[in-house]
Amino acid sequence: MPGFIANVIKKTKYRCITVLMPSSFEIVRDAVINIIVNMKDTEHATRMLNYTFNLSDRHRKALIDVIIEMKSKSHAAATLAREPNLSDGSRNALVGIIVEMEDELYAGNVLICAPNLSDANCDALIGVIVGGKNNHHAVTALLFAPNLSDANCDALIGVIIEMKDRRGAVSLLLCAQNRLSDKHRDALVGVIVEMEDEHDIVTILTLAPNLSPKNIHDLERIAN
Repeated sequence: MPGFIANVIKKTKYRCITVLMPSSFEIVRDAVINIIVNMKDTEHATRMLNYTFNLSDRHRKALIDVIIEMKSKSHAAATLAREPNLSDGSRNALVGIIVEMEDELYAGNVLICAPNLSDANCDALIGVIVGGKNNHHAVTALLFAPNLSDANCDALIGVIIEMKDRRGAVSLLLCAQNRLSDKHRDALVGVIVEMEDEHDIVTILTLAPNLSPKNIHDLERIAN
């Protein structure tokens, strides 16, 4: 019986998975998962993890191990975002794939979407963004990632300042006050002043909270 089921599943190229998986027949579930594991199929391993109810711990670990073994960064990111009950070892291994591949996009997405990241996980993912000097993902992380440490914020803001990202500076001054120290605010205003964009200067003067008298003076000097 298991061999027959396996042959049917192989021939239909998994089209029956969504029908079979809610089934209470453990023999069917075992057959499907064994095929995915044996074929090292990261796409279907991720689908099973994300959409299948009542997976046993054994099945879940087997599917996660496929993603880890194949070092699939996209499926690692998807699993981190959608699997709240990962073991610390699995979470660390999945984060390690993204860090090893130095993928700034997935690092940013995981920082924003993945639950239960450890401080070490966050530090490693932010290191990818900072190392790549990716100002876009630095801004996104500062605006939306929860639980960033002061050191994390300092490193990310440093990228925006170093890259002279005036649009990022405007976004942070308007929307990320809880992340900014007075020193950060002075440096971000400095970026806008250096770029001398009148529209940005008027926007900050009109809408940004907590500007110091020096910030206002520097901005008005360029505006005039």
